[in-house]
Amino acid sequence: MKTMMRKSSEDRGFTMVEIMVATLIAAVVLSAVAITYTGSVRGYTRNREMAQTQMRARVSLEFVAQELRNVGYLVNWDPAPSVPPLLLNPAALAAMMDPGTDAVTVSAAVGPFSGTGTRIATLNAPPVVGATDTTLNLSANNLPVPISAGTPLLVFTPPTTANVRNAANAISGSDTSIVLATTSITSGFGNGTPVLLVQQTSFWIQGGNLMMSIGTPGATPQQLAANVEDLQIVLLDNNGAVLAAPNGSERALRLSVTARSTRPVQDKTAQVPPSLEDHDRSGQPADQFLRQIDQTTVYLRNYGTLG
Repeated sequence: MKTMMRKSSEDRGFTMVEIMVATLIAAVVLSAVAITYTGSVRGYTRNREMAQTQMRARVSLEFVAQELRNVGYLVNWDPAPSVPPLLLNPAALAAMMDPGTDAVTVSAAVGPFSGTGTRIATLNAPPVVGATDTTLNLSANNLPVPISAGTPLLVFTPPTTANVRNAANAISGSDTSIVLATTSITSGFGNGTPVLLVQQTSFWIQGGNLMMSIGTPGATPQQLAANVEDLQIVLLDNNGAVLAAPNGSERALRLSVTARSTRPVQDKTAQVPPSLEDHDRSGQPADQFLRQIDQTTVYLRNYGTLG
């Protein structure tokens, strides 16, 4: 006699309806988790890009501003120097600059002003004032770094008189004289007057990056910061009025930089980048990059007596 075995309710499987309901609930939960996770990733990516962009803008701004603060550090820079202390949009950089951006070259002496240093010489005899080619006689072996022809030099008597002139000939550590090119010395200098190198630092935007060149003209440029796509410099006079070009009355510079995120942020609404100073960017296409604009005003120390 066959015995019929009944399965208890605990041994039964899931019905199709139960499986469908469970699958639906799991799908809803997983969808919610996925949406939350995706939102978190986008928010993290956006915040990270914004933080990096802000840091890039701030560091770039402060670096350029610090160099600009050196303008006017030496008072009474002669009125017709071979190298001006401040030069906007120099011709040498014009071919490399991105359209609509600005460039600036800052010239400052490399100290120390007295004593012995790696970039200083002292006069061994007074130069001839007003000569067409003025020869600077130096103390022996007091210039341990070689200088090429065309290098700007500064003859300086603190704190009042400075002549900036270019060297006509290359000199080395064993040379004891420098012939200055064309522009004559306009002031008298005594024995022991320091002769310093004039360091030129240039900043410009090239290929959407902030570029820098330090040294004499023709120095190899280097990338200071990536994805810094705009540099704007506006000159101000004592009354805060904007000047079209340096004319001797400038007393401050308003400096602006625009940094861009490294990559597009997909959840950001496409928009045209904002205009900045006198740079109209309304013709550029909309995009989805995050941007940070930083601006500061740099007051030129002692610049009022530079001419």
